[in-house]
Amino acid sequence: MRVSTNQVVAFFRSNFPEISLDSLSEKLCSSEGRKFAQQHAQMYPLGGLHVSLRSRYFLESVLKRKNKNHDAYISIGSGLSLLSYQLAEKIGSQWKYFDSDLPDVIIERASAISTIADQLPIGQELITTTALNIEDAAKANNSLTDFFPCSCPIVVMEGVSYYVSPESVKWLASELSKLSGSILIMDYWPHYTKESSVFQKITNSIDKDSKESVHTFFDQNEIPKVLSPLRILDDVEIRDIERTIAKTERMADLSQILAARYVTAEASSLG
Repeated sequence: MRVSTNQVVAFFRSNFPEISLDSLSEKLCSSEGRKFAQQHAQMYPLGGLHVSLRSRYFLESVLKRKNKNHDAYISIGSGLSLLSYQLAEKIGSQWKYFDSDLPDVIIERASAISTIADQLPIGQELITTTALNIEDAAKANNSLTDFFPCSCPIVVMEGVSYYVSPESVKWLASELSKLSGSILIMDYWPHYTKESSVFQKITNSIDKDSKESVHTFFDQNEIPKVLSPLRILDDVEIRDIERTIAKTERMADLSQILAARYVTAEASSLG
């Protein structure tokens, strides 16, 4: 039975709750998912720190970038993320909150979250879950607002870009460019991260044992073209995030980490 990497991420996210501000996610793991995550922890000892930092970065980035014009949070490829609940607790009901993923993942997500419903910071009624295959939407050139009715969203694509085609990322950027002031925050793997021995072990495991397959990389100088016509606001690496958030440098050795980068881009505002 192939296990989704969503399970690994959920397990890792609670490894450093003082960083991720999330002690609940590990409860979303099945017994198979927990075993899979523990295998990844042996291959990537810094995995828990990495994912906890990633989670905190997305949380803080949305809160930092939000303004009075924004009306929604959209997660593309939510997996078992609890970010929508963290944001809804802080921002409130003036925003719409959308979690989206493949139909089978949405079912898995609903079942897992039901087990911790009484421990969540806000009620599930604030969160809308939407089945979305971003590849199909891109090929059909669908409108983003057909899936997510809003006018100025902040969109997070966490841990997704390396599993989907460049065309789907370009479609998302193009759709957001039609929504003045909207923002996209996503992580990606540059080609240089493939030099890491840990990266090679992790991706071999993912391709062999999980439901996902790693196949998309973007170099830093490619990102402005990929996300065009959005304007790049930020492009930082996981080591930069660790220094900023944790005030440590445990991830200094490039050969021992997954050197993900995090980019924030904005659609031009009218006027």
